[in-house]
Amino acid sequence: MARCVKNAIRFNRKGQFTQSVDKRRLGMRPEKMRNGMIGASELLKGRTVVKAGDWVDTVSDAREGDFIYLDPPYMGTSIGRDLRYAGQMTQERLVEGLEGVLARHLSVALSYDGSTGEKVYGPPLPSHLGMTRTHIHTGRSSQCTLSGKADETIESLYLSSDLEAEFEMVRVGKEAAPRQHELLV
Repeated sequence: MARCVKNAIRFNRKGQFTQSVDKRRLGMRPEKMRNGMIGASELLKGRTVVKAGDWVDTVSDAREGDFIYLDPPYMGTSIGRDLRYAGQMTQERLVEGLEGVLARHLSVALSYDGSTGEKVYGPPLPSHLGMTRTHIHTGRSSQCTLSGKADETIESLYLSSDLEAEFEMVRVGKEAAPRQHELLV
């Protein structure tokens, strides 16, 4: 997966993997990758549950104090003619599920919308959710680079109110960026 084009895992409507190998780079040295995977495994062992399925079903047994990270397809890649995911999700369905999760006082971080250059990937989440929207500069867009452009990507990370209280700074690359966010009210 780490060697496919743009490290972007894509499937067609039949659920078949559709991304090709990126021949422009050699990939990570096996020993470095092994150390990273073992380190991540040790960090998460006994503390993490990974589930597959409809997201609302997978969080149905979560309890207060549990942390849930959601990374659904962006609207710009899941609605319209350029569908990159087998399963689509409307913003209305996402919001309905978030209302239920937040009502249960679960800690939620959600990577959702954003922009690349002038292109905006869907509207922000509604303010009644009470989540903090943090803008994270993630660098030059791989897709734009492949098209000969140099557009920068800004992604949004939404935090439930309990996580926002703990939020001090976002680490981007090797630099720590000062706290920048807007509270949706």
